[in-house]
Amino acid sequence: MKEKKIVGKPFQKGHDPRRNVNGRPIDLPPIDDLIAELLSEEQNDMTALTAMIKAIRNKAIKGDVKAFETLIERVWGKPKQFIQQDIRGGFIIQVGNDDEKNIIENI
Repeated sequence: MKEKKIVGKPFQKGHDPRRNVNGRPIDLPPIDDLIAELLSEEQNDMTALTAMIKAIRNKAIKGDVKAFETLIERVWGKPKQFIQQDIRGGFIIQVGNDDEKNIIENI
């Protein structure tokens, strides 16, 4: 029977990899509280949130479609999208709403 050679000690004195030598991690404030605090800061008689909304509004007025979509989706939410698949002539047609369905059926 062969004897096993011990190459090195698995643990060194005073060092335990399972021990947290840095102590308990610092608790961070909840992110929603931090964002609420930052957005409620006032500057020039206006909160940061109001300033951001006005900036997006101004971009939308200038014709920025993405800014317009952002405003609309935040106020009324994204529209529901219904998808129905139809196979015709070997092609899969995805239909989003009744108007698209009527157009495709008339083709």
